[in-house]
Amino acid sequence: MSLWKKSAGYALGRGLSSGLGFLLLPVLTRLLTPDVYGTWQILMFYAALVMVIAQLGMDQALYRFYVLDRENRGKYLSIVFITILLTSIILFLLTFITKSTIRTLLVGKTINDSLIVIASLWGLTDAFFFTTLTVFQSEENVRLFVICEFLRAILAYGMAITAITAGYGLQGLMLSWIISAFAVLFLVAPLIIKRLSKPGHIIMVFPMLAYGFPLSVNLLIIRLFSFTDRWLLARLGSLNAVGAYSAGLKIAVIVQAILTPVRQAWLARIFIMYKHGILRDRLPNLWRQLAGVLGIVTITVALLSPEIFKLMIGPGYESGMKIVPLLAIAFFLDGLMIIADAGIYVTGKTTLIPTYTFIATILNVVLCIFLIPKFGEMGAAISVVASYFILFIMLYKAGQFLYPVKIPKTKVLIVMLCIGVGAWVAINLSEFLIRFAVLLVLYAAIILNTSIDKDIVKFIKSVKNE
Repeated sequence: MSLWKKSAGYALGRGLSSGLGFLLLPVLTRLLTPDVYGTWQILMFYAALVMVIAQLGMDQALYRFYVLDRENRGKYLSIVFITILLTSIILFLLTFITKSTIRTLLVGKTINDSLIVIASLWGLTDAFFFTTLTVFQSEENVRLFVICEFLRAILAYGMAITAITAGYGLQGLMLSWIISAFAVLFLVAPLIIKRLSKPGHIIMVFPMLAYGFPLSVNLLIIRLFSFTDRWLLARLGSLNAVGAYSAGLKIAVIVQAILTPVRQAWLARIFIMYKHGILRDRLPNLWRQLAGVLGIVTITVALLSPEIFKLMIGPGYESGMKIVPLLAIAFFLDGLMIIADAGIYVTGKTTLIPTYTFIATILNVVLCIFLIPKFGEMGAAISVVASYFILFIMLYKAGQFLYPVKIPKTKVLIVMLCIGVGAWVAINLSEFLIRFAVLLVLYAAIILNTSIDKDIVKFIKSVKNE
């Protein structure tokens, strides 16, 4: 099954979860004030850090070892869950002991220490939940993936809205995600247990850590990289600014969310294509298709951002509207990175990824420190775009050096030019009719340049024929 067909299946799961969260933005931004919403984003960030540290990259290693060594799948799986269990116990104890320090570092003294403890439990629960989904992804078992994502999203958001309206606030929000994850894990536990076998010799853990740990460090740096803007806004501005900025980011993240199902299919699929010797032939076409699809989505989000923002975000967050076009560009670059660094993954040179991401993170921090005091949320957005661009260039150069591919550079550059024009118009012109006219022109330019209309028709026909 092709990447795009497999991705269409994952879209039902992760896409549904992301879509549901997006559709509930009008509710959440009306039930939560900007400062409370900003605090929630910071606690969510901490939970994500805890999850990545607890996994130690073992979930990422599953993609490689579970696919390439079918004979020892059960042993690898047992090793992964035992490792995560041990790291989770250690992390929870450390968080409990240092909860006051962590709270001060993240948000100052505006919240109770207990929220830090709950956030750590949220991250540890997610470590087990998403590792379980990794098993299904490695098997390309889209049906189980979709069921887990669907149930978790419905339960979590349903309980979260109920908890907020009942007055439980941030504590209720986080507990909703924890309980929903446990509920789904309980349901699929028999399926996972069947896949387990007695752990192999301890030596089996070392190649998994050698492969996955650099990716774990990379994910950790990415979390820091992607959150530096909001943390520095809280430190150099206010939690209100964080809330408004986060609202704008939620609109721009539509660009990133479109690729969520592709990301779920990609890491497992890349090794399957590499194993069969077809990856080098497929990548040029994927560059063209991905640039075209992402380009259409990016200019749509940028040029219609005022209308989308007013529809989806409640009152009090208006200052976050202006940063949407810039963050849309950043997420376009982020989308291209999933194929730009393919050469790094298949050659096993994964230590390059955290190194480059760390460099981009430092750049982001420096730019934020200089630009936020002067330009506020817009300064943070400019810093993010510049950092994503540098990271993209570094990953692209390394990927091409390690695994050269004939990329359709002219087509990709034309798409980037269209996105730049769209963002400039969105930021500088407020008239809807002008923005809409520019949108139509850019649509035509991208479609003619990349021929993605033909790809879409071909894809639909292939699905109907199956």
